[in-house]
Amino acid sequence: MKSKLLIGILFLSSTFLAHAQNEVDALRYSQPFINGTARFNSMGGAFTALGGDMTSINQNPAGLAVYRSNEIYTGLNLFSQTTRSSYLNNGTSNNQINLNIPNFGLLFYNKIDDSDYGWVSSYFA
Repeated sequence: MKSKLLIGILFLSSTFLAHAQNEVDALRYSQPFINGTARFNSMGGAFTALGGDMTSINQNPAGLAVYRSNEIYTGLNLFSQTTRSSYLNNGTSNNQINLNIPNFGLLFYNKIDDSDYGWVSSYFA
């Protein structure tokens, strides 16, 4: 009997610690914060593990080993949103257009001919 009462009290007290989503979370999850190359955006960041993409360097620097030449990358991001609402014959609309450069990157590749020590190349990004 005491163990059932103890389990019941623990269960009821744990509900006070549970939190649901609020309006701040709803706003945060409704905003598009995807910035990067088309490859990175189309796969939702899955190419971070593979490398060879300028956007994934900040999350996986080992992905630089895929590159075999110098590279300059700049991205262009265009976001257009139109919102219309009406309530009790009162209407409003909002148009928003954002144009920005989310990424800019330089990658320098240096092949090392002397591979006696196992060092084949170096990178600077």
